[in-house]
Amino acid sequence: AISACEKGGKWEKALDLLQDMQNYNIKPDVISYSAAISSCEKCGQWEKALGIIMEMQSRGTEPTEVTYSAAITACFNRGRYREACDLFEGAQRKGHYPNFALQATAEWDLHGFDLPESCMLLAQALISAMQSKSYELPSFGDIVVITGKGHGSGPEGPVLQKYVPRFLQDCSGPEISRIEGNDGAFAISHESLRDWYDSSRWKVFRSIVKGEDKIWPPPL
Repeated sequence: AISACEKGGKWEKALDLLQDMQNYNIKPDVISYSAAISSCEKCGQWEKALGIIMEMQSRGTEPTEVTYSAAITACFNRGRYREACDLFEGAQRKGHYPNFALQATAEWDLHGFDLPESCMLLAQALISAMQSKSYELPSFGDIVVITGKGHGSGPEGPVLQKYVPRFLQDCSGPEISRIEGNDGAFAISHESLRDWYDSSRWKVFRSIVKGEDKIWPPPL
C-alpha cells in the first residue's frame, strides 16, 4: 500500500499508513520506510524524508543505499545541500558510497550514480582532499572525473555530463578542463586545486555545500 502511495505521489497517505502500522504494533520494515521516503522525495517533502530516516534509525531499522539515495535526492532537489551532504556522509561511513579522496586512483568515476549522488560524491571528495591537504602530496596528480551518461539520462542527453560541471561552476568549485575526444569526462588539474584553495571560491564552495545557501540546482 505504501509503495502505491509512492507511485501516486501521495506522501501524506504514506505517512498515515506508517503511523497506522505502529498503532497496531506492526514494525515497518526497510521497504516500507524506503517507499515512504521515496513518496516524500517525489513531492519535494525533504523535511519529512529526513524525519523518516531519523525515526527508522531510532527504531533499529538500518537504511539501505536505496533509502539514503531517496532522502539525499529529496534534500538536494530543494537546495538543501547541508542536509544532503550530512546524509551522504552518514551513508558513506556505512559503506554505501566510495570515498574518492581515499582511493589511490586519480579517476573519480560517477558511473551508476544519479545526479544528486554524483554531486555529493564529488563535493565530499573535494572537501576531504582540501581539508586533509592530501592535494599537496607529490603523489596527488590531476583528477579525471568520469561522468559517462549517469542514471536519469533522457532525451536531452546525458544528465551528468551537463549538470555536474555546472554544479561545480555555480557553487564556486575548482576550474575544470575538458578532455579532448572524451565528452564523458573532465579533468581537475593539481594546479587548479591549489589555486582554488588559495582563493575565496573554496570558502564559498564549502559554505554552499556544508551551509544553507540555495543557488542550485536549476530545473532540469
